[in-house]
Amino acid sequence: MKTRQFVTTVLAAGSLAISGLFAADPAPASAGTGACAGNFHVIREVNGFVEWGVTSQCTGDDWYPHQVTAQLETQVGGSWVPVLRRASPGSDQGKPVVVLQFHNDKCRTNTSNNYRMQAWISAGKHATSAISQPTSLPCGDVASE
Repeated sequence: MKTRQFVTTVLAAGSLAISGLFAADPAPASAGTGACAGNFHVIREVNGFVEWGVTSQCTGDDWYPHQVTAQLETQVGGSWVPVLRRASPGSDQGKPVVVLQFHNDKCRTNTSNNYRMQAWISAGKHATSAISQPTSLPCGDVASE
């Protein structure tokens, strides 16, 4: 069974607490506070393409504007190299749920390659970021469109 990893940002009285990666839902919001939980979609190969994405969901208040940026990276030697970076459109800033899902990067099936994602979530005056666990796919280099 494939699992997703969650990064939770708690917005409380003007402060930001990052609780890291764990498999749980955000705590319910109370008056004057809010919570945003983001999760990485499973990185996978589908019909010769790399499929990847991020979802962020906010509850309570103090989360507007809400924006998500995601970046797919591949490992080259000991370094992680950006492949493609995308941000949520301005029309999503007023939405409590933002989903970024991509599957437009070609995947060649001759070797294995490691991929990971970085995500940045901003909600109101608060922001956080996280890096997913690496995933090995039966692909070669990824070429963006």
